Amino acid sequence: MTGKRQTRFFDIYITKILKNIDTKAEIFKNSREQLNQLLQIFVSKIVDIVYKLMENQSKNTINWKIIENGINIFLNGELRQNSRNIAKNVIENKFNLIIPLHLLEKYLRRNNYRISKKSVSYLTAVTEYLLGEILDLAFTYTKHQKRLRITTSDIEKSLREDVEFKPVLLRHNIHFTNGCNIPTTIHNQKNCKSKSIQTIKKLQQEKNRLLLPNSKFRLFVREMFDQKISDSVFTYLQHYFEQFLDDIFRKSHEIIKYNNRHKVSRQDIELYCLLKNINYKKTPSTSISMSSDISLHFDSNEQRLNNFFPVSESISEEISNVLTEEISDVEK
Repeated sequence: MTGKRQTRFFDIYITKILKNIDTKAEIFKNSREQLNQLLQIFVSKIVDIVYKLMENQSKNTINWKIIENGINIFLNGELRQNSRNIAKNVIENKFNLIIPLHLLEKYLRRNNYRISKKSVSYLTAVTEYLLGEILDLAFTYTKHQKRLRITTSDIEKSLREDVEFKPVLLRHNIHFTNGCNIPTTIHNQKNCKSKSIQTIKKLQQEKNRLLLPNSKFRLFVREMFDQKISDSVFTYLQHYFEQFLDDIFRKSHEIIKYNNRHKVSRQDIELYCLLKNINYKKTPSTSISMSSDISLHFDSNEQRLNNFFPVSESISEEISNVLTEEISDVEK
C-alpha cells in the first residue's frame, strides 16, 4: 500500500506555465520551491484580508466581489487592474486555467463561511496571473544574462526591480534564500540627488495643491518639535501628509463598494489602517525640547515618516538631510 502523496501546491504547475512563456525556458528545483512558497505567502495574505473584510459583514458567503476587494487592497497599479480583468474573463468562461480550483479552495476554507464557485475561480485566476508575471519577469532577466535556466537570484532581482512587485515584497518583508541581499538597481548618486532636488523645488512651486490651512498645520508640527523650522520643511511635510490622507480615503472607498454604500465611515478607515498595520490610535502629545536629542525615522518598508508622514524612496534622504541641517543650526 503506497503512502499518501505529499502536497506541493503550485510546484508542478510552475513548469507548465513557464513552458507556455517559452518552450526553451527552465528553472532550478530550489528556485521552483521558493517560488512555490512565495505564491503561498501571496495567497495567504489575500485570504487574510478577505476574512478581515468578512468580519464586518452580515453575510455568511464569500463571493467573488469580496475577493476582488481583497485584491484591490493587496495589489496596486496595472498589476491590480490586469488581474481583475483576467479574473472576470475566467468567471465568464472566456479563459481556461492551468492551476486546479481545489488548491485555492483549501485556503478559503478556514471558518464556517460558505464559498461560492466564482470566488474560487477568481482567486485561482489572480494567482495564475501573478505566477505568469513573475516567471515572465524572471525569464526576461535570465535571457538578458544570456542564460535559459532561472535561478533564485533571477527571481528576486527581477521582482525587486519591478515597480509593482517591489512594494509588495517590502511591505510583507519577503526575502529569498540564497538570493540577492544587495539592492540590484544601482543609480548614479549625482543624478539621483539632482532629480530629488528638482522634485522638491517643483513641489515648493505648486502651493495651490496644498489643501490644509497653513497656519493650523504649522501649529500642529510646532507642538511636536518645539523648535524653529523653515518654511520649506513645512511645505515638504504638509505635501506628504496630505498625500498620505488621500491614499487612506481612496483605499477606504474601495472597502465600502462591497456594501453598496457611498459614505466612508470611521470603521472603514480603521479597518484599512488595521490591514496596513498603520497605528491610528492617538498618543499623548509630547513636545521635543531644545536640549533633547531629535531623531527622525524613515521607514522604507511602509514608506512613512514616524509612522505618520509618507515619504517616497527617492527624496526621503534629501528631506532627512534638510531637517538635520535645520536642527543643527538651531543647536548652534
